[in-house]
Amino acid sequence: MTGSGTPPTTIPGSDARSNGLPEAAPNPGQRVLVAGGGGYIGCILTRCLLDRGYRVRVLDRLYWGEEVLGHVIDEIELVQADVRDFPGSALEDVDAVINLSGLSNDPTAEYSPEANWQMNAVATENMADACVARGIDRFVFASSCSLYDGLPAGMHDEPPQSSRAAPTPPPSTTASSTCSRWRAIPSARCRCATAPCTAGRRACATTSW
Repeated sequence: MTGSGTPPTTIPGSDARSNGLPEAAPNPGQRVLVAGGGGYIGCILTRCLLDRGYRVRVLDRLYWGEEVLGHVIDEIELVQADVRDFPGSALEDVDAVINLSGLSNDPTAEYSPEANWQMNAVATENMADACVARGIDRFVFASSCSLYDGLPAGMHDEPPQSSRAAPTPPPSTTASSTCSRWRAIPSARCRCATAPCTAGRRACATTSW
């Protein structure tokens, strides 16, 4: 923000190199599947990937309509589908998968706990299984906001610890644990990282591809 005679405010981490992002994309031309690419973060990430030279395929049920992708619709491949019915064909010729699908906050999750579980946990597990089966070596899973429920204001190191006693673990925690288990298996080429601004500072150095 600027004011009369006031220099622009510099946001920490706004410089590309300060958060681990190389000036040039290391693998331009690769095809990236963005599940949930029509969402709040997904539609912005899609534009960023295109600008860095990647080919992008978006999988989304388009709950908010196709208009949210209007700025990139002529530059992407669009697969309109529900992540709970993930079509294996969406992974054809894909080099990497970024999963931003599912319900993103507590109110929507509490409105339909079963849908929340199916979209955020089960669908993530199925998607990552499909990636492992196809030898796709990059799988990025972004947690939902529910992972941080009950935390006081301020910066927190991972893993965050919620102060609210929940009857079951948040689906994001379960899905993240599942991905971590695959990452520890030498034969599985699936990698898991949490996305910047969604789950922690550490991610800034792990998603710079």
